[in-house]
Amino acid sequence: MATYASMDLIRSICGISTTELSDDEMSGLLSMAVGLFNGEVNIEVGVGVQEFELLTPDPNDTSNTKFYTSKFPLADSDGDASIGTGDISVYDDLKQNGPTSIDVASIADYKTGHIVLAAATTDQRFATYHYTSIPYESQSFKLAFCYYASMLIWDRLMATVESMSMGGMSVTRRNYFKDRWEQARSKLLGAAMFSMVDSSVRMDRDSDYFEDPDAEEG
Repeated sequence: MATYASMDLIRSICGISTTELSDDEMSGLLSMAVGLFNGEVNIEVGVGVQEFELLTPDPNDTSNTKFYTSKFPLADSDGDASIGTGDISVYDDLKQNGPTSIDVASIADYKTGHIVLAAATTDQRFATYHYTSIPYESQSFKLAFCYYASMLIWDRLMATVESMSMGGMSVTRRNYFKDRWEQARSKLLGAAMFSMVDSSVRMDRDSDYFEDPDAEEG
């Protein structure tokens, strides 16, 4: 299972202990951070929202349970900062036909959109999911998310504002992680633009691009 960043990593970066913010509270903030972060860097594109996408059977599979999505890598869509079975919904028919949901047993490889269904079938299967142009293993991705989440956490704990007035004096306060996030975001979007331009490499399931996601950053 691929993850944006672990809670322990976020805690180590932002310096917030369980005394200051419980794991449950932190989990809620990180879930919110995932959705906001995805919007900030424009990494997610929904597939099958209007009309479910037809999945492609794995030609090498003899169990009749393995399928491929047409877009990949798969992205987080349920806000838990990881890629798992909850991030793709599979059905036995088109959306307009009132389909029945099909259980997904596992994500065999999120990088190539390879999924495994819970039950064998030779019938067509359809799906809705999200995908991204930025590999989750990229250090730029993880660092950007860590700084973004840390910024939100410190805003929550400190109720940080950019400036406030005290009598006739104006005092400026700035969240330490805001600058770090803005710098990381610029680097991340630069890497994303590179991968989108070189889409012939990104969309090749056998490409080494997925094995060395930071290679493009120099």
